[in-house]
Amino acid sequence: MNNKRLDLNLLTVLDAVARRGSVSDAARELHLSQPAVSHALGRLRNLTKDRLFVRSGNRLVPTSRTLAMINPVRSLLQQAAVMLAPEQFDPQASKRSFRIAASDYPLLSIIPGFSARLRREAPGVKLALQPANPENLADLSAGNLDASFWTGGPPGEGWSLTPLLDETLIGVCGPDHPFAGGQEIGIETWVAQSHAIVAYGSMSHNPINRALAALGISEQITLISPSYSGAMAALAPARLIMALPRRLLPIAKTFRLAAFPLPVEIPSFPYGLLRHRRTLEDPGLDWLTNLLVTHVQQEIW
Repeated sequence: MNNKRLDLNLLTVLDAVARRGSVSDAARELHLSQPAVSHALGRLRNLTKDRLFVRSGNRLVPTSRTLAMINPVRSLLQQAAVMLAPEQFDPQASKRSFRIAASDYPLLSIIPGFSARLRREAPGVKLALQPANPENLADLSAGNLDASFWTGGPPGEGWSLTPLLDETLIGVCGPDHPFAGGQEIGIETWVAQSHAIVAYGSMSHNPINRALAALGISEQITLISPSYSGAMAALAPARLIMALPRRLLPIAKTFRLAAFPLPVEIPSFPYGLLRHRRTLEDPGLDWLTNLLVTHVQQEIW
C-alpha cells in the first residue's frame, strides 16, 4: 500500500461503518452522503485488496482483515485527535518555565507581589527572569525569550505589547542634599547639579533625556547605572540627584532618599509586556500575561 495515498478520513469511515453496521447510519454520524461513504469504502478496498465488509441480513459485518485492523485504526484516530486538539494550559499542573527579560524596575516594583501570586495559582510554574539588555529583541525573535518588560511603544511590526501601567518621574536625592526639603527648584539650578541616570542601552531611550533634548538642555551626568537600585545606593554618598519612576519611591526610602518635584514636565510613559506575534496562540503565555495584567491592575501602588 502506498502510504502517500492514505487519507485518515478513510479510516474514520471504516470505524463508523464497523460500529454502525450500515453505510446509511455511518453517513448520518459523519454528516456525509451515502455515496461519499460508499466511495470511501471503495478506496479502502482498493488499498487493502480486501472486501472489508460482507452483508449479513440487514447489516454489514467486518471481514477478518477488518477485524484485525479495527483496534489499531481506532487507536490511531484517538492519537490523531489528541495531537490535533487545541493546546491547553493547566496552571495547577504545569511545570513550565517562562523566560522573561526584566530590568530592576519590574524586579523591584512588580515581581515581588506577582511571584507570590504566581506561586499560589501555578505552584509548579517557574519564572526565569533574565537581564534587560539590547539583545532582548533578537532573543525574542529567536525564541530564546518568551516575553520582555518594555518601556514605551512596540518596536515595530511583528510585535505585540500588552499595556500594564503608565509611569511618571519624580526627583530624588540624599537626605543631606539641598533639594531634600522638597521645595520647587528652577531648571537652571537643577541641571547644574551632578546627576545619576539609568540606561540599559542608548541614553536617548531615557524619558528625562528626551524631554531635556527637546528643550535644548542637557544635565551633568556623573553616574550611568544599569540599575535603579545601584543608582539609588550611590546618590547620598556622591551627593547626586536623579529622576526616578514614582513607583520606586518606597524603595528609595529604604536608601533614606528624599523626593522633590522635577522642574521640567515629563509626560507619563507606558510600561508593558512585549511578545513576538508568533507567540499569540500560546495558551500558557496568554495565561501568564493575563495574570500579570490582573495583578498590576489590582495592586495598590
